Amino acid sequence: MSSHVRCVMEGYGPTQIEKLLPAYTQVNTAGNNPATTPEQDLLGGAATSPENYDHQLQYAVDASPVHQNAAQAPPFLIMHGTGDRMVPPEQSAALHTHLVQAGRQSTLVLIEGFGHGFLNPGEVAELGPNVRLDNGRLEREPQTNFSAQQSPGNPFELQGLAADHEMIKRFFTLHLR
Repeated sequence: MSSHVRCVMEGYGPTQIEKLLPAYTQVNTAGNNPATTPEQDLLGGAATSPENYDHQLQYAVDASPVHQNAAQAPPFLIMHGTGDRMVPPEQSAALHTHLVQAGRQSTLVLIEGFGHGFLNPGEVAELGPNVRLDNGRLEREPQTNFSAQQSPGNPFELQGLAADHEMIKRFFTLHLR
């Protein structure tokens, strides 16, 4: 069986990691530095010097999907909530634009008011104090309004679909049959 990726369903992921990194701040010798962001954690923690921050920015660019060659990318279904405060919806829009510019099939679905984590089941634990996800919302509110953008010639038909798990299933059925 081939291990070739035939399609991708992507939900609210960071695609321009460098734009999510906070600005460099000098390390506080008293040890009262703010908590690191998930993006900083991905790249080894808070930068310890301006030089380290420059390296971290370059690593972020290197790890970002929008800076990768998309010439052979499979079809994508990208879903993001317009109310996401952890990863702004512009991150998914940038990935969609990158794929379309590479001549690849992409569908971007922006769901009104949904926050981060709406694809998670309702019982997934939260990330910590004051960090709340929209767990289970796609299941609870399948008829929420959404807007969509599609690449030219995209065969994925959205007419009559809600932004829900059935949409995702139909996307996979189209590309995996």
